[in-house]
Amino acid sequence: MDGGGAQVGPLLSDVRRVNVAFTRAKSKLIVIGSRSTLENSAAFLSLFGLAGRKGWVREVADVW
Repeated sequence: MDGGGAQVGPLLSDVRRVNVAFTRAKSKLIVIGSRSTLENSAAFLSLFGLAGRKGWVREVADVW
């Protein structure tokens, strides 16, 4: 789904599953998706908050 308040699916709504995905990353975690959609997940909202404070977020426009 695209942004504009779209709802995340059941996989991303389950904080336990998202936590496993985050904690299994050994050296790097790359998230590609619609930020406005992913922020509808509490886990991703926290991740983006931390990543933003650390300066780890890159928007597609910044990369290309």
